[in-house]
Amino acid sequence: MTDKSDISEKRIHKRFFVEGLVGTMRLATEVKILNLSIGGAAIEADRRLNLGQEYTLKIEDNNKILTLSGKVAWSNLKRFKSFGEGSSLPVYQAGLRFTNVLSDLSFDLLQFISQHTPLKEKRMVSFRFAIGARKSAILKSDFDYEVKRISLGGMLIETDQEFKKDDKYPMELIIGGTPFSFAGRVASCNPVETAGEKRYDIGIAFSNLSQEKTNILIEFIAKL
Repeated sequence: MTDKSDISEKRIHKRFFVEGLVGTMRLATEVKILNLSIGGAAIEADRRLNLGQEYTLKIEDNNKILTLSGKVAWSNLKRFKSFGEGSSLPVYQAGLRFTNVLSDLSFDLLQFISQHTPLKEKRMVSFRFAIGARKSAILKSDFDYEVKRISLGGMLIETDQEFKKDDKYPMELIIGGTPFSFAGRVASCNPVETAGEKRYDIGIAFSNLSQEKTNILIEFIAKL
């Protein structure tokens, strides 16, 4: 398969095939809360959320942070948002089913709902309430990926997530049983042909590696 990752990076560093190397990517994106209940929430985001994936929803309100964990129950492409000259971005809506709403947290959530629900929406229909001005929140999730190729400048990974070019994420590899943390920049994102499942080849460029971490990579690649 042709590697369509950052061409300039590919010319500088030779990439090596690798097996059994896995890592973790930490995602954080701003979302809008459409409605909320004690059991879950409907949100709007600029990326597709995977069914069954667990996310953490962090809502900041009056210098207090409400942290809710939930799994994706449904996820749909809602529309495209236009910007610039003929450019557009997809807008997704998804439903989260909370998994950690217990005792004290239930009280905090109910208090938040009561403070941010428009008066005309405060009616006990399905116990789900619209949130005034569509409150923003931060959605976080960690997910694992498998490395297909690696070099001193970056790597090619395969995931079921689609990423925007030039976005940066905190990432981690397990090299020789030891965590190897770094910032990764998305150099490319290309669909992979699979049987009925959406997969993507993601080219990741290492950002600002220290000399110590570069030496670890040199030693690791030398053993491939």
